[in-house]
Amino acid sequence: MTRRVSQASTRQWHVAGALLTIAVIAVAASYAIISDRSSRPADDATAAISLSDPSALCDSFGIAGNHEIDASPPAEFAASMHEARAAGASRIRLGVLWSEVEPTRGEYAWANVDHKIKAALDNDLVPLLLLNHAPDWARDLMDDEPEETARVFANFAGEVAKRYGDDVEGYEIWNEPNTQRFWNQPDPDDYALMLDQSYDSIHAADENATVISAGLAPADDGDGSVAPLTFLTRLYERGAEQHVDAIGLHPYTYPELPSGSSPWNSFRIMDEIREMMAEHGDTTTPFWFTEFGAPTVGDRSVGEHEQKGMIAEAFNLAAADARIGPVFLYTLRDLDLGAGNPESNFGLYSENGEPKPVVNELQRISSSCH
Repeated sequence: MTRRVSQASTRQWHVAGALLTIAVIAVAASYAIISDRSSRPADDATAAISLSDPSALCDSFGIAGNHEIDASPPAEFAASMHEARAAGASRIRLGVLWSEVEPTRGEYAWANVDHKIKAALDNDLVPLLLLNHAPDWARDLMDDEPEETARVFANFAGEVAKRYGDDVEGYEIWNEPNTQRFWNQPDPDDYALMLDQSYDSIHAADENATVISAGLAPADDGDGSVAPLTFLTRLYERGAEQHVDAIGLHPYTYPELPSGSSPWNSFRIMDEIREMMAEHGDTTTPFWFTEFGAPTVGDRSVGEHEQKGMIAEAFNLAAADARIGPVFLYTLRDLDLGAGNPESNFGLYSENGEPKPVVNELQRISSSCH
């Protein structure tokens, strides 16, 4: 096969009774803003997306899917890919669930991933594959045997790359492992083992791959979480620069604009991350924002026009920084997780498919790309 994507420089969800547990694409609503933090709300002053180089959006705009998309039947999934492309996206972040692909050790089931990648490619979307969610047989390994976990996960990752390397550009190794929500006992040393071995395994199967460290959630150092800077510092102390092609981040800042100066603002924290990387001799590895967005209803929400302004500013900041690669907006459509739950309302579209104001702007800017 011929690789169909350009090489850029570079939550599983299951229903248990009535509970819907997101475990592939993290919105980070409980991480991004702590209730006693003061913040400057986004306003409409930046609501019009205006890029000095609008063509920068052509390659940089992606959408991070959600559990409803991922679990949808093939026809509905294909319709979602069409909707993502119609919104102006050129990339899509797809969950490839270890638990689904290798439910029995050494036995692989590819059909669901096959149809998702085909639907993405049929709509001219470049897939970024998010590899995570341990199968039942590996859960005890993750708690007790990190070295063996790393080995078997890397084998899985290599099989994914072997099958899809001609059609996929990037592979993201896990999701938000700095939080207990997605890694039972967050430990950068254990994660580093997984990252290192997966990098080698993926590149052995797909030498042109872009391997991205897990997008890290905004979080503080404390019980059940590790701050992104702390997490990445430990990875670099272990030589992470030799085992990544890009650093993954989830720089949620809502309800503050990305340009805000609050100590917890994730965009501002990037300056400290850069300094740390430079101290370890790395001044070139790019950043991929594999999730970014804001809820338009619920706790600490920003409203639809303010959502547009925040996304506009994020793209402006990214376009002005050569080390920031693609930005994946979370997410395509709102979810039905309860009216007061902010995680229901990160969509570019409402649950019934009505576009929010940001969609028209994204379409207008991206219209020159295709």
